Amino acid sequence: MSSEMERVTLNLVPRASRALAHVMELTGDSKTDCVNRALPVYAYIEEVLANQGCIIVQETPESEPIRLVIF
Repeated sequence: MSSEMERVTLNLVPRASRALAHVMELTGDSKTDCVNRALPVYAYIEEVLANQGCIIVQETPESEPIRLVIF
């Protein structure tokens, strides 16, 4: 794996832009750090779904686990 950085330009739809701003607010991370952390998670989710798996989430300790649905 190369340690060189790759510069990319992103054009975000409003929903993605709001999500990025929200993650930055939650974490204090930069836009670059948020995108760098998000892409491996997205790749993992897509791999699980491609293998007929599912992702189960529990939003709070008191809530019931639910199956994550990706649109």
